[in-house]
Amino acid sequence: MHFDIADMQLFIKVADAGSLTQAAKDRARSPSAASARLKSLESQLGARLFYREPNGLSLTSAGIDFLSHAKKIVSEYELTKRRFQNQQYSAAEHLRIIANSASTSEIIPGILLELLNQDPNITVDVQQKNTHQSIRSILDNEADIAMVAGSDDFSNVNSILFATDYLAIATPNHHPLLDAQQKNLKEISKYPVLSTSSTTLLDFLNEKFQAINSKANYRILLDGFEPIIRLVEANAGIAILPESVTVRYREKFNFSFVRIEEEWALRERRIIFSNIEFLSPCARKLINIIIKKYLQAEPEDQTIEHYLEQRAVHIPA
Repeated sequence: MHFDIADMQLFIKVADAGSLTQAAKDRARSPSAASARLKSLESQLGARLFYREPNGLSLTSAGIDFLSHAKKIVSEYELTKRRFQNQQYSAAEHLRIIANSASTSEIIPGILLELLNQDPNITVDVQQKNTHQSIRSILDNEADIAMVAGSDDFSNVNSILFATDYLAIATPNHHPLLDAQQKNLKEISKYPVLSTSSTTLLDFLNEKFQAINSKANYRILLDGFEPIIRLVEANAGIAILPESVTVRYREKFNFSFVRIEEEWALRERRIIFSNIEFLSPCARKLINIIIKKYLQAEPEDQTIEHYLEQRAVHIPA
């Protein structure tokens, strides 16, 4: 049984106000999202907490009993939070980030430069993992934040969608794949492929090839996007890369590219993290940098909560 502090805070607000709409507004949630969180809480407890009445909500006997426990837990949480916020801990100046290979190469360097300009004392370590591993690491408190791409179940973490990208095929100019009727994995498997070695992108592509009972004809595996682009330009093979990477290197090298025509080729980029109340100051700074840079928004005008995606809540049957 897992209780979320934010859900308990919402429950207390609803109990005090007798109104789901007012409580949702106070907690910066939509009424539908707040209702879903309460239903999830009731499901975990195995008890109804509120009577739904025409003029609002009233507590059941189980709700009255849980309210006293929830207030004690939230009170202790707030006390602990205030105590640690008033202390200066060196750990608060260290940031651990998990990211996929494209984010490590294309996104993180730029935002870390801005972060270090704001606070030169921050230290950072970045670990590379795929999306599923990143979600697991956030849930297990192994990192402060993670940058992920693609689709997965983000219902148990906080997420901010900040950009979209596509996987593209980088080819030598006039390559036959550019004029192929279908630019999918089956067609790609006919040609020698160049790829980064030991990266989340390579693992992801191998999964997709296996799903169609095929495999890539890897000719060269090496580190870094630029060496791969150099070899593509020299007609050594084709490569599957984020479109943002191909666009950037087109300014420097002479090659062509086209989007892969597969549903999974759309790569939604998100930053994910666990309980928002536990975000360290440097994690908040980094998230605000992303919001400002990619969403063209001033974080000072809205709280981080404003940019959170509405999470789907999976309630046990």
